[in-house]
Amino acid sequence: MLSKPIKEENLEAFLMKTKNNMVNRNHQHEIRLSKQKVNSQLTKRLDAVALKFYANRNPYSNETSDEASDKTLKPLAKSMKYLKKVRKIDIQCQWSRYMTNKGLKALSNSLQGLKSVESIAMDFIGCTWMREGLGILREGLKRLSSLQSISLYFSDWWKSKDEDLRVFGEVLQRLSPSLRSVNLKFYRCSSISDQGLRSLGESLKKLTCLRFLSLDFSECKNFTNEGLGNLGKDLQKLSSLQSLHLNFSFSDHITEKGLKILGECLSKLGSLRSVNLDFSNCFNIPDKGVNVLREGLQSSLEAINLSFYSCSNMSEKSLIMLSKDLPRFSSLRSLNLNFGRCRITDKGLQNLSENLQKLNTLQSITLDFTNCQGCSDKGLINLAQAIQKLDSLQSIGLNFSECSSITEKGLKVLSDVMKQDFNNSLQHLDLQFKSCDNIKDEALRSLGEGLKALGCLKSFKLNISKCKITNKGLNHLSEVLHNLNSLKSLTLKLKT
Repeated sequence: MLSKPIKEENLEAFLMKTKNNMVNRNHQHEIRLSKQKVNSQLTKRLDAVALKFYANRNPYSNETSDEASDKTLKPLAKSMKYLKKVRKIDIQCQWSRYMTNKGLKALSNSLQGLKSVESIAMDFIGCTWMREGLGILREGLKRLSSLQSISLYFSDWWKSKDEDLRVFGEVLQRLSPSLRSVNLKFYRCSSISDQGLRSLGESLKKLTCLRFLSLDFSECKNFTNEGLGNLGKDLQKLSSLQSLHLNFSFSDHITEKGLKILGECLSKLGSLRSVNLDFSNCFNIPDKGVNVLREGLQSSLEAINLSFYSCSNMSEKSLIMLSKDLPRFSSLRSLNLNFGRCRITDKGLQNLSENLQKLNTLQSITLDFTNCQGCSDKGLINLAQAIQKLDSLQSIGLNFSECSSITEKGLKVLSDVMKQDFNNSLQHLDLQFKSCDNIKDEALRSLGEGLKALGCLKSFKLNISKCKITNKGLNHLSEVLHNLNSLKSLTLKLKT
């Protein structure tokens, strides 16, 4: 008699069987401020290092009970001016429909007296009525003379334009002597163009002490090769830069030419140790684009994160060229490659596997081949056998979701590799096999056997939703997870 499909009550029973120490915990100190207790909460925690204000509104629902507005931001700002010793401020007000320039101005005024602040982060994603955000914040931010780290997130401002980047650049120049970290996000701001990027670059190149830079322009679709090239030329003057993150996803006008200029500029950043480049959904980047970009990557890099997700103009030639270049990164500790929804096959995975096993210093690896229909058990097995030879691995992430040719056979070999326990070093494991139609109960049995050997595993994520799993397979996994005493964080997606 066949086992019945998983039902809602079975999932609940499964989770109840796991130990309490498997539940995700947030150890970060936070202060949650309600509308009624803004003042009292702040004045009681004058010694707080981090202050957080949450709007907590889901933009896809009608739930607005905790939504922030000018009425909540103003008393918050009034109380903040008394926090003379605070060093870190983190304000998050996403999707607050009733926050306007008035509330933001009150917040900006409160910042002017906080001379001890070293780090500030503000997230106003989805606050559509703050139409002059950076212009209003400018005066408050410019007076934070001790500031070392700044993070600002904006999106859906239908009036966000090149002028905002010029204003932000002006703030950066005022803060330049102490500034070490800059994190800027403009999400879906379609009015920003190459001109704004040029203004920002002119200011960034003067931050000679900058060590960390993150610029996220995802779905800002007006950037071209000229804008990317000019930015690269400005960034190459940051002689102290150690970590760089650029996100130009959905930039349809960026091609091989833009990546070539960026690669040439990256080659001149001798102090760079970490690079994170996201060109997901850039449909006009060909294989040659990846080739000219990887030529500019310094061999001294310790972390490489490259995403070309859904770049439909790419084939596995990109992955093969990049793979053959991996051995020269002799100090590489972290590798993250995303070629999801690209034309990758087992041949590409074989080339990656052959070169991957030569990275003896690697501690973390994340590979995403979502919906790469040319990937099968053969490719997964080659990868698993290569990973087995990496003795220093502490974190593994593999995503083969929607790869219909992945079966129990591939997972069994992966489980056999896990039994080697990586010299007791593996602490984090993330396996994504969503919508892999040929993964069944036996795969979970094999996976469970592999998990038993991971005596130091602290975090485990597994996505087998929309696979052919029944209660029988779920019970196998439950018994193993119940006995993993080291596990602190567990994330399971099992919906059928």
